[in-house]
Amino acid sequence: MRGDFENRECNKFLVVPPNGCQFDAPWKQQEIREALESSFPSLRFVVTTEGRRRFAAFLIVPIGGVAGKGRQPPKRPLPSLALLERIGTFLTQFLEENKRSLH
Repeated sequence: MRGDFENRECNKFLVVPPNGCQFDAPWKQQEIREALESSFPSLRFVVTTEGRRRFAAFLIVPIGGVAGKGRQPPKRPLPSLALLERIGTFLTQFLEENKRSLH
C-alpha cells in the first residue's frame, strides 16, 4: 500500500491568486476552487490569499506530503509540467474575467 501511495502523482495543490482586491473575497476563492475541482475532478485545491506575498499571476504549488516534527512522510512524485500548464491555462480565465469587469 505504501509503495502505491509513493507512485501516484501529487494530486493536491495550493493556489494563490494574483495581487488585486477582486481575489480577496472568500466567495471568489471558493468559486475558483470549485471551478478547478469541477474541471480536474481527480485533483484537490486549496485557494488562499493568506501569506506574505502575492504576484501578478496565479501561483500553483504542488503539495507532495505533510511535514511534521520528527515525521518523514512519503512524498508523492511532483506533477507533470503538462498538468501544471493545463491548470495554469485554466486559471487565466479568471484574469481575463477580471480585465473585462474593469472596463
